[in-house]
Amino acid sequence: MAHVAWQQAAPKRTLLAAALVASCVSLPTAAETYTAISGNFAVEGRFFSEDAPYVGQSSDNVTSLSFAPELYIEWGDGVHSLTLSPFLRVDSVDAARTHNDLRELLYLYAGNSVEFRAGVGEVFWGVTEFQNPVDVINQSDTVEDLFGNAKLGQPMLAMTFLPEWGVVDVMVLPGFRERSYPGVAGRLRAGLPVDVNAATYESDDEDAHVDYALRWSQTLGDFDVGVHAFSGTNRNPTLLPVSDGGAPTALAPFYAQMEQVGVDVQATLGAWLWKAEWVNREQQDERFGLAQAGVEYSFYGLADGLFDLGVLVELGWDERGVDATDNLLQNDLGAGLRFAFNDEASSEMLLGVIEDQDTGGRSAQLEASRRLGDSWRVSLDARWIDASDATDPLSALDGDDHVQLTLERFF
Repeated sequence: MAHVAWQQAAPKRTLLAAALVASCVSLPTAAETYTAISGNFAVEGRFFSEDAPYVGQSSDNVTSLSFAPELYIEWGDGVHSLTLSPFLRVDSVDAARTHNDLRELLYLYAGNSVEFRAGVGEVFWGVTEFQNPVDVINQSDTVEDLFGNAKLGQPMLAMTFLPEWGVVDVMVLPGFRERSYPGVAGRLRAGLPVDVNAATYESDDEDAHVDYALRWSQTLGDFDVGVHAFSGTNRNPTLLPVSDGGAPTALAPFYAQMEQVGVDVQATLGAWLWKAEWVNREQQDERFGLAQAGVEYSFYGLADGLFDLGVLVELGWDERGVDATDNLLQNDLGAGLRFAFNDEASSEMLLGVIEDQDTGGRSAQLEASRRLGDSWRVSLDARWIDASDATDPLSALDGDDHVQLTLERFF
């Protein structure tokens, strides 16, 4: 494996998290604790069907290694717990993808009607499949997953109240995590690389800005409902061209402040799942809406019980239309098939296709995995992209069709 530079992952955030945890936790003796260590090692290969389209990119196939351990400590009859989950990856080509992160360093107090969390954690909001406009707490780790399914750990102080009329989460987020991007040699990037060192902010506090979030959720019969409000730094930056007086040479992230309210709803009606997310956002004196909505129907016990099949369709909408250059799915129709095989290996497969209704650009993805014995899992991810219209943000990835194979060892 080629020598690559090591990219440190936000040491200021790590120190902040340690301080938050230390201020809340007094660990008991070993005799009073339950301790568990788990995690996985993985080797991954990415194989591209075409040569690199941009200057500086490597056309080599990519090999990488990752390590994701987790330490869990519980005491006080389960009232107190501490979770430590670092993540490390070494990539053979892209120095920016060689990185480490603290996904979690989180203390939890779980009382009868209230919970308290302090440290670094991951919080997911959302019900839809192809994108989640309501999911605003954690920053995307784009070098791990282009479409935001992998997240960076977020420093937080959070209270969860558990009255009979719902679940109420109150969150203070002291510190901001900048988005990760592929480097000059990396694939799955725009023609101009993103210079993360040139990031700018609307707030004078920059990455020290304190954000706030509030959410209520409840199950009402067949409906799971969530309502939230968020005030702080937009996790999704605008990429601005950078030049030295001539043609642009890079893109620089600009992180605006935003105010957002939103709703997510899922209705379970027999074999039907109806899903919707909607937000109203204000940033830089502009107010607009975003939504993702769709339906999924499941067929159970097909082929004499061999597998279950879910059929899903979703539509993404952004009120800004084609001006929404920071949103890949601003007017996109997505459809998918989800196979869950009823075997001991927990085999599963998802095939999805997304089409931009404005530009005609399309992308298709196949995800499949199965266990090998009790400790191993093999996964296949393949993506095909056809987006030639230059107004489509996805067109930057038009030459990056690829297959990814991953072998994981769990412990």
